[in-house]
Amino acid sequence: RSAERAVVSQAVAEGGVVSVVVSNRETAGRSHSVVKTYIPLNCTAGGSRGKLLGNRGSTLRSMAADSGCKLAIRGRGSTQLKPGETEEILIASNRTLHGHLADELHVLVEYEGLSTLKDACIQRAEALVKNTLFPDRFPEVGGYSFQEMISAYAALDPAGFYGQPLPPP
Repeated sequence: RSAERAVVSQAVAEGGVVSVVVSNRETAGRSHSVVKTYIPLNCTAGGSRGKLLGNRGSTLRSMAADSGCKLAIRGRGSTQLKPGETEEILIASNRTLHGHLADELHVLVEYEGLSTLKDACIQRAEALVKNTLFPDRFPEVGGYSFQEMISAYAALDPAGFYGQPLPPP
């Protein structure tokens, strides 16, 4: 665990983006996966948190809809602090609510759905995060959006995946 943390810290300090799988459960053709995508505090055009959030969270919501994953910004630098408040004070006041602040800044990517779409959705979320923070290094996000993937699967199996209804396109 400490070796993993050291590798992540070094990569992020050098301006890299690193993803680590936190959990992965699969049952009956469905999957629930959580991935932490560690990001630097600052990106090409300023602060990473502000760049990912966009105007009133619109960028983060758009990336979540496009990837089919839930996205949340967590870790050091993820919260807006009140005057005189520090992240250490928040952690000490409520470890359950603010415990994530002890970790490096990251985007928590959570996927819940068909196992066959899991990898594509998580990879798309990671690519959207990289492209948003570093458009000069990751200029284009290819592949299909979540809605396009669902439409393709619906065309292949109109009754739904193994008899389970698909979410609407």
